[in-house]
Amino acid sequence: MNAYWLGAITGAVLFGFIWSRLWMWLGKKLVKVDPKRIYLAYAVAWATAIVWGAFGFADGGPPNWSRALLGYTPALALWLVFDLVRARGKTT
Repeated sequence: MNAYWLGAITGAVLFGFIWSRLWMWLGKKLVKVDPKRIYLAYAVAWATAIVWGAFGFADGGPPNWSRALLGYTPALALWLVFDLVRARGKTT
């Protein structure tokens, strides 16, 4: 793994954490149930991250959808699993 991919993965994980937390905080007023709020927040965070990432990876050309999917989907999935496990621990 070279330095570029290490930086890209680190950036995606940090961005995924901050971006998902923002949407979960905004979703508190809409949905009170934790798992539904988590899924809603991550759906919105994933969609917006993919769109922004695709245009960000475009480098002046057409949007690079595959690179955005490969970069942000695993990072957001990591935080989704983390939050679902954490929400399960709160209810039991």
